[in-house]
Parts: sequence; structure tokens; C-alpha cells
Amino acid sequence: MVRSWLRNQRFRPPQQTPAQAEARAQLEAKAKADSEAARAWVASYLGGSAVREHLDPSLHHYNGSQLLEMFEWEFERLQLFHNAPVDGADADRRHDHIRGHRER
Repeated sequence: MVRSWLRNQRFRPPQQTPAQAEARAQLEAKAKADSEAARAWVASYLGGSAVREHLDPSLHHYNGSQLLEMFEWEFERLQLFHNAPVDGADADRRHDHIRGHRER
């Protein structure tokens, strides 16, 4: 008689191999370092003149890190446009795609 846990094993994903675990650990470590570097860049950008000159005067006393924390809080909780284009080329592709649908 086959035990039920053996019968259901076919529905489970295969066990992770040591090589897979090592590869995943390396990817996660790189992602963590890249994320920290990106966070520092974004905080610096938000604190710079390119952004600061467009802020409401009530926000001028916050530094870049504080502005980033505020943005993160709002992004997680408020209904914002979360699928914004990642760059100008992406915006152009989306615009062309929408225009193509409207012309049909």
C-alpha cells in the first residue's frame, strides 16, 4: 500500500540542490548590494536640485532620505499609478500601443 504522502509527492516541487542553493544565495547577495546602492542614488537624487525645485515649499526642509521614506510609505499604502513607464523609450512604446488601439 502506497502511503498518501508518497502519492502526493508528485505535486510538490523538486528539492533544491546544493548548487541551486549556492546560486540563489549569490543572486540574493548581489541583489541586496545593488538595492542598497540604488537606494543611496535615489535618496541623493531626491535631495538634489533636479527634484527639489519642483517640490512644494512645505517639503523643502526634508532631505533626500526622508523624502524617499515618505515616498515608500505612500507607495505601499496609497492608490498610486504603480505601472509607470521605466524610461522614455518605455513611455513612447506605451503611447504608441495606446494610440494604435484607439485608431482601430
